[in-house]
Amino acid sequence: MYPLLFIPAIISIISTIFIYLWFKRKYSYWEKKGVPGPKPSFPFGNVRDVIKRKKQIFQPYCDAYFQYKKNPMVGLYCFNIPVLCINDPELAKHILIKDYNYFQSHGVFSSSETSDPLGGHLFHIHGPKWKSLRSKLSPTFSPANLRSLFPHVKKAAEEGLEYGDLMYENGTPINFTEFFGKYAVEIVGNVGFGIKNDGFKRGETEFHGRCRQFFEYTSIYWTIIRGIAFSLQNFSKNSA
Repeated sequence: MYPLLFIPAIISIISTIFIYLWFKRKYSYWEKKGVPGPKPSFPFGNVRDVIKRKKQIFQPYCDAYFQYKKNPMVGLYCFNIPVLCINDPELAKHILIKDYNYFQSHGVFSSSETSDPLGGHLFHIHGPKWKSLRSKLSPTFSPANLRSLFPHVKKAAEEGLEYGDLMYENGTPINFTEFFGKYAVEIVGNVGFGIKNDGFKRGETEFHGRCRQFFEYTSIYWTIIRGIAFSLQNFSKNSA
Protein backbone atom coordinates (compact mmCIF):
# COMPACT_ATOMS: atom_id res chain seq x y z
CA MET A 1 0.00 0.00 0.00
CA TYR A 2 2.77 2.45 0.94
CA PRO A 3 4.49 2.23 -2.47
CA LEU A 4 1.20 3.31 -4.07
CA LEU A 5 1.39 6.58 -2.15
CA PHE A 6 4.56 7.48 -4.04
CA ILE A 7 2.99 6.97 -7.48
CA PRO A 8 1.45 10.50 -7.71
CA ALA A 9 4.76 12.03 -6.63
CA ILE A 10 6.69 9.99 -9.19
CA ILE A 11 4.23 10.96 -11.93
CA SER A 12 4.55 14.63 -10.94
CA ILE A 13 8.35 14.48 -11.04
CA ILE A 14 8.38 12.73 -14.42
CA SER A 15 5.83 15.20 -15.81
CA THR A 16 7.87 18.17 -14.56
CA ILE A 17 11.04 16.79 -16.13
CA PHE A 18 9.22 16.14 -19.40
CA ILE A 19 7.74 19.67 -19.48
CA TYR A 20 11.13 21.20 -18.67
CA LEU A 21 12.87 19.28 -21.47
CA TRP A 22 10.05 20.19 -23.86
CA PHE A 23 10.50 23.88 -23.04
CA LYS A 24 14.28 23.48 -23.35
CA ARG A 25 13.82 22.13 -26.86
CA LYS A 26 11.45 24.98 -27.73
CA TYR A 27 13.97 27.53 -26.44
CA SER A 28 16.56 26.35 -28.98
CA TYR A 29 14.41 27.55 -31.91
CA TRP A 30 16.11 30.91 -32.51
CA GLU A 31 19.57 29.57 -31.70
CA LYS A 32 19.21 26.96 -34.44
CA LYS A 33 18.24 29.68 -36.90
CA GLY A 34 21.15 31.91 -35.92
CA VAL A 35 18.97 34.70 -34.52
CA PRO A 36 20.42 36.39 -31.39
CA GLY A 37 18.32 37.22 -28.35
CA PRO A 38 18.17 37.33 -24.54
CA LYS A 39 18.18 34.06 -22.64
CA PRO A 40 14.67 32.80 -21.81
CA SER A 41 13.72 31.52 -18.37
CA PHE A 42 11.52 28.48 -17.73
CA PRO A 43 8.56 28.54 -18.14
CA PHE A 44 7.94 32.24 -18.96
CA GLY A 45 10.42 32.72 -21.76
CA ASN A 46 11.21 36.46 -21.81
CA VAL A 47 7.92 37.73 -20.32
CA ARG A 48 8.37 36.71 -16.68
CA ASP A 49 8.27 40.29 -15.38
CA VAL A 50 5.14 40.99 -17.46
CA ILE A 51 3.29 38.07 -15.90
CA LYS A 52 4.45 39.17 -12.44
CA ARG A 53 3.16 42.70 -13.18
CA LYS A 54 6.62 44.24 -12.83
CA LYS A 55 6.74 45.45 -16.45
CA GLN A 56 4.30 46.54 -19.11
CA ILE A 57 3.37 44.09 -21.84
CA PHE A 58 5.76 45.45 -24.50
CA GLN A 59 8.68 46.36 -22.19
CA PRO A 60 10.69 43.12 -22.76
CA TYR A 61 10.59 43.77 -26.50
CA CYS A 62 11.70 47.39 -26.04
CA ASP A 63 14.57 46.24 -23.81
CA ALA A 64 15.61 43.66 -26.41
CA TYR A 65 15.58 46.33 -29.11
CA PHE A 66 18.07 48.54 -27.26
CA GLN A 67 20.18 45.57 -26.17
CA TYR A 68 20.45 44.17 -29.71
CA LYS A 69 20.04 47.39 -31.65
CA LYS A 70 22.92 46.59 -34.02
CA ASN A 71 21.26 43.34 -35.11
CA PRO A 72 18.59 43.40 -37.84
CA MET A 73 16.32 41.14 -35.76
CA VAL A 74 15.99 39.68 -32.27
CA GLY A 75 14.47 36.38 -31.19
CA LEU A 76 12.43 36.20 -27.96
CA TYR A 77 9.99 33.78 -26.38
CA CYS A 78 6.52 34.40 -25.00
CA PHE A 79 6.36 31.31 -22.79
CA ASN A 80 7.01 28.60 -25.40
CA ILE A 81 6.07 30.71 -28.43
CA PRO A 82 8.96 32.18 -30.48
CA VAL A 83 8.57 35.90 -31.23
CA LEU A 84 10.64 37.72 -33.86
CA CYS A 85 11.32 41.43 -33.28
CA ILE A 86 12.50 43.46 -36.27
CA ASN A 87 15.10 46.18 -35.67
CA ASP A 88 16.10 47.03 -39.24
CA PRO A 89 13.82 49.77 -40.72
CA GLU A 90 14.18 48.52 -44.29
CA LEU A 91 13.26 44.99 -43.26
CA ALA A 92 10.28 46.34 -41.31
CA LYS A 93 9.09 48.26 -44.40
CA HIS A 94 9.41 45.10 -46.46
CA ILE A 95 7.28 43.15 -43.98
CA LEU A 96 4.67 45.82 -43.34
CA ILE A 97 4.28 47.07 -46.93
CA LYS A 98 5.49 44.65 -49.61
CA ASP A 99 4.66 41.40 -47.85
CA TYR A 100 1.90 42.60 -45.51
CA ASN A 101 -0.42 39.88 -46.85
CA TYR A 102 1.83 37.31 -45.17
CA PHE A 103 2.30 39.26 -41.93
CA GLN A 104 -1.18 40.49 -40.98
CA SER A 105 -1.07 38.76 -37.60
CA HIS A 106 1.06 40.61 -35.05
CA GLY A 107 1.24 37.68 -32.63
CA VAL A 108 -0.74 39.51 -29.96
CA PHE A 109 -3.55 37.64 -28.23
CA SER A 110 -7.03 39.11 -28.25
CA SER A 111 -10.17 37.48 -26.97
CA SER A 112 -13.38 37.57 -28.98
CA GLU A 113 -15.15 40.88 -29.52
CA THR A 114 -18.07 39.68 -27.39
CA SER A 115 -15.95 39.24 -24.27
CA ASP A 116 -13.51 42.10 -24.93
CA PRO A 117 -14.82 44.73 -27.38
CA LEU A 118 -11.70 46.88 -26.93
CA GLY A 119 -9.54 43.99 -28.13
CA GLY A 120 -10.89 44.08 -31.68
CA HIS A 121 -8.51 46.69 -33.10
CA LEU A 122 -6.01 46.68 -35.97
CA PHE A 123 -3.07 45.53 -33.87
CA HIS A 124 -4.93 42.43 -32.64
CA ILE A 125 -7.12 41.16 -35.44
CA HIS A 126 -5.92 39.84 -38.80
CA GLY A 127 -7.20 38.32 -42.02
CA PRO A 128 -10.53 39.47 -43.54
CA LYS A 129 -11.55 41.27 -40.31
CA TRP A 130 -8.31 43.27 -40.37
CA LYS A 131 -8.78 44.20 -44.03
CA SER A 132 -12.40 45.28 -43.49
CA LEU A 133 -11.60 47.37 -40.41
CA ARG A 134 -8.59 48.98 -42.09
CA SER A 135 -10.71 50.07 -45.07
CA LYS A 136 -13.22 51.64 -42.66
CA LEU A 137 -10.60 53.47 -40.61
CA SER A 138 -8.41 54.73 -43.46
CA PRO A 139 -10.68 57.72 -44.31
CA THR A 140 -10.50 58.81 -40.66
CA PHE A 141 -6.76 59.42 -40.98
CA SER A 142 -6.89 61.48 -44.16
CA PRO A 143 -4.80 64.71 -44.15
CA ALA A 144 -7.96 66.86 -43.85
CA ASN A 145 -9.26 64.93 -40.83
CA LEU A 146 -5.88 64.93 -39.12
CA ARG A 147 -5.67 68.70 -39.54
CA SER A 148 -9.10 69.04 -37.91
CA LEU A 149 -7.91 66.99 -34.91
CA PHE A 150 -4.72 68.99 -34.39
CA PRO A 151 -6.35 71.84 -32.40
CA HIS A 152 -7.60 69.32 -29.81
CA VAL A 153 -4.11 67.83 -29.45
CA LYS A 154 -2.57 71.29 -29.22
CA LYS A 155 -5.05 72.38 -26.53
CA ALA A 156 -4.28 69.28 -24.44
CA ALA A 157 -0.55 70.03 -24.75
CA GLU A 158 -1.08 73.65 -23.65
CA GLU A 159 -3.12 72.53 -20.64
CA GLY A 160 -0.35 70.07 -19.79
CA LEU A 161 2.24 72.86 -19.89
CA GLU A 162 0.07 75.03 -17.63
CA TYR A 163 -0.26 72.12 -15.22
CA GLY A 164 3.53 71.59 -15.24
CA ASP A 165 4.20 75.30 -14.63
CA LEU A 166 1.74 75.33 -11.72
CA MET A 167 3.36 72.29 -10.14
CA TYR A 168 6.78 73.92 -10.53
CA GLU A 169 5.63 77.19 -8.94
CA ASN A 170 4.21 75.28 -5.97
CA GLY A 171 7.40 73.25 -5.62
CA THR A 172 5.48 70.01 -6.13
CA PRO A 173 7.28 67.13 -7.85
CA ILE A 174 5.64 65.83 -11.03
CA ASN A 175 4.79 62.17 -11.44
CA PHE A 176 5.47 61.85 -15.18
CA THR A 177 3.68 58.52 -15.46
CA GLU A 178 0.53 60.21 -14.18
CA PHE A 179 1.24 63.33 -16.24
CA PHE A 180 1.52 61.55 -19.59
CA GLY A 181 -1.39 59.30 -18.65
CA LYS A 182 -3.60 62.37 -18.20
CA TYR A 183 -2.28 63.85 -21.44
CA ALA A 184 -3.03 60.67 -23.42
CA VAL A 185 -6.48 60.28 -21.87
CA GLU A 186 -7.26 63.93 -22.62
CA ILE A 187 -6.49 63.41 -26.31
CA VAL A 188 -8.15 59.99 -26.63
CA GLY A 189 -11.26 61.12 -24.75
CA ASN A 190 -11.64 64.30 -26.78
CA VAL A 191 -10.69 62.99 -30.23
CA GLY A 192 -11.97 59.42 -29.98
CA PHE A 193 -15.02 59.73 -27.73
CA GLY A 194 -15.94 63.41 -27.77
CA ILE A 195 -15.47 63.65 -23.99
CA LYS A 196 -13.85 66.70 -22.42
CA ASN A 197 -12.13 65.51 -19.24
CA ASP A 198 -10.21 68.56 -17.99
CA GLY A 199 -8.02 66.04 -16.18
CA PHE A 200 -5.21 68.55 -15.55
CA LYS A 201 -7.59 70.91 -13.75
CA ARG A 202 -10.07 68.53 -12.14
CA GLY A 203 -7.72 65.70 -11.21
CA GLU A 204 -8.75 62.14 -11.99
CA THR A 205 -12.07 61.98 -13.79
CA GLU A 206 -14.23 58.89 -14.15
CA PHE A 207 -13.06 58.39 -17.73
CA HIS A 208 -9.42 58.59 -16.62
CA GLY A 209 -10.08 56.13 -13.80
CA ARG A 210 -11.71 53.62 -16.16
CA CYS A 211 -8.77 53.86 -18.56
CA ARG A 212 -6.30 53.30 -15.73
CA GLN A 213 -8.19 50.24 -14.53
CA PHE A 214 -8.03 48.76 -18.03
CA PHE A 215 -4.21 48.87 -18.06
CA GLU A 216 -3.51 48.07 -14.39
CA TYR A 217 -4.00 44.40 -13.52
CA THR A 218 -3.48 44.20 -9.78
CA SER A 219 -5.15 40.90 -8.91
CA ILE A 220 -3.97 37.31 -8.97
CA TYR A 221 -6.90 36.63 -11.31
CA TRP A 222 -5.42 38.91 -13.98
CA THR A 223 -2.01 37.33 -13.49
CA ILE A 224 -3.50 33.91 -14.29
CA ILE A 225 -5.47 35.34 -17.23
CA ARG A 226 -2.31 36.90 -18.63
CA GLY A 227 -0.45 33.62 -18.32
CA ILE A 228 -3.19 31.70 -20.15
CA ALA A 229 -3.45 34.39 -22.84
CA PHE A 230 0.29 34.28 -23.51
CA SER A 231 0.91 30.53 -23.32
CA LEU A 232 -2.37 29.05 -24.58
CA GLN A 233 -3.53 31.56 -27.18
CA ASN A 234 -5.48 29.15 -29.39
CA PHE A 235 -7.24 27.64 -26.38
CA SER A 236 -8.11 31.11 -25.08
CA LYS A 237 -9.55 32.19 -28.42
CA ASN A 238 -11.67 29.07 -28.79
CA SER A 239 -13.04 29.32 -25.25
CA ALA A 240 -13.65 33.09 -25.29
